[in-house]
Amino acid sequence: MAASSVTGVGPGSADKLNRGNQHTHLGVENLIGPRVVTAGTAVLNGASPSVANVPFTQALAAAAGYYALLTPVGTGSGAPALNVSAVATTGFTIGGPNGSTATVNWLLVVNPDPAVVAGDAVRS
Repeated sequence: MAASSVTGVGPGSADKLNRGNQHTHLGVENLIGPRVVTAGTAVLNGASPSVANVPFTQALAAAAGYYALLTPVGTGSGAPALNVSAVATTGFTIGGPNGSTATVNWLLVVNPDPAVVAGDAVRS
């Protein structure tokens, strides 16, 4: 059982001296390191060029450093080369080889410190 305080001071209380460093908690805005913002699956359309449009359900902040990670599903050693293009705060486009109908797992990661990515909006 954790220690608690009914007086609001001393061990177990939320007294400022007992809370730890304000910069190391795992709050939404002060998360230590990168975090996944959104993720999903998309299927390339098989056209030339083969693409899949990925809309975001909520617009992203343009100032943050976002990274898109792409992984083809179940293609083994014949995995198609994938890229991210047409990036906007409302979504992005996944591109692949002409005629490809590969299923792609994607996720978008944000780094809470935009200075780390030196101004790049999205990297693939």
